[in-house]
Amino acid sequence: MATNIVTEIIGLIAPAALDRIAAALGLSGDAAKKALGAAVPALLAALGTKAASPVGARALFDAVSDADPDVFGKLTSALTGAKSEKFVQGGLGALTSLLGDNALSGLSGAVAKQAGLGGNASSSLMAIAGQLAMGSLAKSAKSSGLDASGLAGLLSSQQGNIK
Repeated sequence: MATNIVTEIIGLIAPAALDRIAAALGLSGDAAKKALGAAVPALLAALGTKAASPVGARALFDAVSDADPDVFGKLTSALTGAKSEKFVQGGLGALTSLLGDNALSGLSGAVAKQAGLGGNASSSLMAIAGQLAMGSLAKSAKSSGLDASGLAGLLSSQQGNIK
């Protein structure tokens, strides 16, 4: 049975990092975990849709190639002080480049509604989830030697977990 990438991503978030995410979003730890549980699959579904075309798969692969495969190990420090804003802005920039402003805004709004978040918290949540998802995909691509088509196949194989 294939690994559930959503469960894997959420499971790799250390308790201290979850506390930092919660603080960045102005939420309790449980609320932050619930919000990530909504954001990660929604984001992976959007990335899977993007990767369904050869051009989209190449764009995703290029973005994943630039992502940090060790993002989970660095998450607590990345969400500390001034680094936090840089981390969030990096995530937003990557997602905006891949999905476009309108699609990202719609996705953020849907996740905000599901998780009960305000607009700014939703945007930051999507940025953080984006960094985590891209880092996880980078790690998978690197360890499995995936190209753009292989990465698209990975996301396609996860459709049952990310819809």
